[in-house]
Amino acid sequence: MKKQLLQYYGWIAGTLIFSIVAQIIFPFPIGLIVALGIFIVLPLLIKRVMGKKLRDSGYFTGFNDSKMQKTCLVCGNKSNGKVQCSRCGSKQFSFK
Repeated sequence: MKKQLLQYYGWIAGTLIFSIVAQIIFPFPIGLIVALGIFIVLPLLIKRVMGKKLRDSGYFTGFNDSKMQKTCLVCGNKSNGKVQCSRCGSKQFSFK
């Protein structure tokens, strides 16, 4: 996680440097538009890349797994992948 945080700070520093260079090269209104475009588009790209890395690393796996055994907290009925308990209709489950 520390490596990803350092990489994120690197992206922010690169964005800042690139926007300063764009404002120096281009005249006032165009440089401002380019800098704002960079500050809007680049974080979206970073978010997409970081999200993909987290999904690929297995950080989010297991929570959406429909093969997970669920036990109803109200009546104790066991089910797989259902939103409601088939016996009592409760939505409170514990995962095993």
